[in-house]
Formats: sequence, structure tokens, C-alpha cells
Amino acid sequence: MKIEKHRLNYIKLGLVCLGIGLLLGTLMAYAATPSSTFTISPGVYPGAPSFTIWKEGSNYFAKDANGKIVYSGTNATQIIQNVIANGISLFFKSGTYLFTSPLSLESNMLIFGDRNAILQIQSGASTPWAIDCFFRGDKIQNTTIRDITLNGNNIGTLNVGILFNATTNCKIENLLLRNWNTRAIYLEGYRDLALMGYRNKVIANHVEKTYAITNAETIVLGGQQDAIIMGNTALYSQHGGITLSVCYNCTVTGNTIRDADGQDVGYGGIDFEQTNASIISSNIICGRSRGVRISFNSSYNTIIGNYISVAKEGIRITDDAGACFANNIVGNTIIGCYDGVLIEDNCLYHSITANLIRDSLYTGIRSHADYTTITGNKIFDSDKSLGGWQNIRLYQADYSVIAGNNVFFTFTTSASNIILLNTTHCVVSNILSYSGRWGIAEEGTADYNNIIGCNCWQASFINIEVVGANTECHLSYNGTSWIP
Repeated sequence: MKIEKHRLNYIKLGLVCLGIGLLLGTLMAYAATPSSTFTISPGVYPGAPSFTIWKEGSNYFAKDANGKIVYSGTNATQIIQNVIANGISLFFKSGTYLFTSPLSLESNMLIFGDRNAILQIQSGASTPWAIDCFFRGDKIQNTTIRDITLNGNNIGTLNVGILFNATTNCKIENLLLRNWNTRAIYLEGYRDLALMGYRNKVIANHVEKTYAITNAETIVLGGQQDAIIMGNTALYSQHGGITLSVCYNCTVTGNTIRDADGQDVGYGGIDFEQTNASIISSNIICGRSRGVRISFNSSYNTIIGNYISVAKEGIRITDDAGACFANNIVGNTIIGCYDGVLIEDNCLYHSITANLIRDSLYTGIRSHADYTTITGNKIFDSDKSLGGWQNIRLYQADYSVIAGNNVFFTFTTSASNIILLNTTHCVVSNILSYSGRWGIAEEGTADYNNIIGCNCWQASFINIEVVGANTECHLSYNGTSWIP
């Protein structure tokens, strides 16, 4: 049967279009279909994540717990935000995932992945990150992020890795965070009890290279109660290591903080600002401008069992913007600092007990505050700066107690073991030996002090020097005889 010529041409054209369509379909299917190297098993198995995310080339895929691919494409932010919902678990396979805007989280989520899963801000995506963060959770509960890497890629000037605002029972654990220009982890809250964060945890994360034009911090908590910051490592921070502001009953323990650039000497490895009834324990702080700084009305805190070796003060309690009261400094090892412990004016009722302080550039313990108790410390080899400083120095620190300390060896012949400068109404009872100048001495207007039960010997100048007309010295050894 003969086919008319024009119909034959239509048939040929249709076959050509069909071939082109099949070819395009093959190419499109290749772009949106995962390779056979990743096996998708149908059906839900025990412990299966709600969604699994992976990447092939420039394409991202999301499959549900039944093995069905529910989203695919080249925009990682859009694909992952589509699957985020209350109560889901989200698993990232190994690979580098590039994001162009932040991800907003919900309550009761688990976000985790292979350790080689790297979530990174895409170069050229600076606009959204200048005012926001990578993961954001507002007033959410019971959400955990763990076992992935977040790379800020040094994009923008105010980018933040994780921002949790007024959250409860959330956890950030075992993350590697790099190259964030402001804060790697920021738990935010407010004075209002309804807007505070409660019982959040930051555990075993490794944070490094937080840089910015003016400031950069690794872990910051604001307005938190009952939080735990434990076992984290913070390296190369330009500003502060771990900062707590307006917090209550929090614990900072077992963290390692090293190697700040020291461009801002006002901050320390661990900073408390308006933070009360909290604990700083068993941390290692090295190479920073300051070790621990307590300021802005922070009171009733305990600093215990830390190892500190820094360029400025090991522990500084300051009256900047409001005096601090009744903090306890117990059982720390403080080596090679500018001052081992410094208590500034108007900060009252502090206790410094059972610390080992050695090789200070200036003083082992320096207090300018009334009602300071200094007991049971071992302090030696101060004045490495050759400036004529002391192992213990009280300046206008009235009504204080210095008792049961073992104080010996000043590094230079111009330095002394204990100096009471313009200080009155104190009790002093210690073992003092091998001083470059005085064992214990009053200076200036010092008076009404009670030096009792001191054992002073081997001072190069005078073992016990009293200038106050009303100061009493009893039951003490002055290097040659006992004073009754």
C-alpha cells in the first residue's frame, strides 16, 4: 500500500522527534538518578533515618526511610529544607555539601552524618550569611546535631555556625567547625525566664580558626540555665574561647583552649559576664591573652582544677562594669602567667585556695580587694619580668586572710614573698623561704595587721618587716629567732 509522500515526511519527522526526546530523557534521567554504586533498599529497617542525603557530582539526593527518592537537584539548601520537619532524623553521607542560605530547624530532630560529611557555605553566597547562620533553631526542643563538619569558608563578616535561640534540651556534639568569622556555636537567650535557654549541651566539638575584622569567638552562651559545655577543643580564636553571658548554674568542664592570636587582650580563654553560680573545672587553657576572666557582676562561681599557662593573667576577677563577689578559685595549676591570680578593686569576699602558682612574670597572687582569703597555696619563682614584684601582693586589700601558704623562691633579688601595701586589718600565717628581698613586709600605710605563726627564713634582706605602729607580730620565726 502506497503512502502519500507528505504523510511519509510526517512519519520521518515524528521518528526524528522521538529520537531526540529519548536522548534528552536519557540525559535528564542521568542528572536526577543516583549511580548504581549507592544501593537503596526498599522498606524500613530498624534505626533507619527518616531521610538520607548524599551527593553525586553537582546533584543532591534525599531518600526516605523506605528507600524512595523524594527530592533531587542541584540546590542542597532547598532539598534539605524540604525534608526538615518536627521529629525527623536526617543523615548525611560522606561528601561536601554546598549551601547558599541558612537552614531552619524544628524540634525533636536528629541531624548526623559520616565524619567526612562536610556542610560548607558556597563561595559567592555572602549576602545571606552576613546577618545569619548555618543552622538556626528558634524556641525548639530536644534537637541534636552531631558527627558532621561545618565549614564557614570565611564568608561574610558576621557569619555564625549554629545559632540556637531560647532552646531547651538541645545538644551539639562531636562536630568539627572551621572558618567561622564571628561565632562557631551561639546559644542565645534573654533575662526573661520565658526566653532563656534551658539544659542545652555543647559536647566534644572541635572548633578552629574563628576570625573576623574586630572579634571572633568559638562557643558563646547567652541567657542560659543549667547548660553543659564539656570536652570541646577550641583553637586559633581571635577573640574569646568560651564565653558565658547572663547565665546561671552552668558547667564548663574538660575543654581545651589554645593558641589565640591575642589581638584582643581584654578577653580570656573562658569568660563569664553576668554569670552566677556556675563552674569552670578541669579545663586546659594555653597560649591566650588571659586564662579565665570573671567580670560584669559575675558572682558565686567556682574555678577548680584547671591548667592555665597564658601570656596575661591566669585568672582575673575584674570590676569592669560592676563588681564581682564571692567567687572561689580552688586547686588550679597556673604556670608562667603575667599574674597567676588578679583580684581587682571592689570585688569582695573571694577565696583563693590550694592552687599551684609558679614562674609568674609579675605576681603569683595580686589582690586589690577587701575580704580576700588566700589559703593553702603553693607559690614560687615569681617576678620573671625582673621588676621587683612578689609571690603574694595585697594592695589596699583590707580585712583579708593569708594563711597556710607555702611561699618560696622569688626569681630576682629585688622581689619579695609577701607584701602588704597600704593594707590593714589582715591576718598573715605562712611558711616563707628564700626570698630575694623581704620574706614578709608592710609598706606605705599598712597597719593593724596580725602576723602570727609565720616561719620566715633565708630572705636576702629582712625576713619580717613591720612598719605599722599598731601591727602585731607573734609566734613567728624571723630567720634568727622566734618572736613570742
